Amino acid sequence: MTPSEQRTQAGICQCGCGQPTAIIQENRSNRGEVKGQPRRFVHGHANTCIEANLARRRNQLDAKPFCEWLATLPGSPQDIAALLHVNERRVRGWLNGELEAITLTVVDNAITAYGDPGLLHTLYPLTDTEATA
Repeated sequence: MTPSEQRTQAGICQCGCGQPTAIIQENRSNRGEVKGQPRRFVHGHANTCIEANLARRRNQLDAKPFCEWLATLPGSPQDIAALLHVNERRVRGWLNGELEAITLTVVDNAITAYGDPGLLHTLYPLTDTEATA
């Protein structure tokens, strides 16, 4: 059985670990749970779901190149936050290297705010593999 088939099989944890799940003991319509049916995940595994993590990460980039560029900008973190439409605490986190990923939306806001359409390709150049895909 392939991992994809395993994740969609009733009674098998959908995080990809392959463990059997518990049977639901009572109906809970707010959670979509039906008594007698197997749970989708083993307790605590929903947050580690492989597909959910991949979907979440598809729209994210490594923060390091962006943070290095951000550090070269004039103005305070408050000024930068206002231009990028983000919280000042987030800007401080980037500047301090505390955040590992950023969204494409933030980079897009930076491109718009600073009028540099080549910024994305400057910070994140395509590899040969990506360029031919």
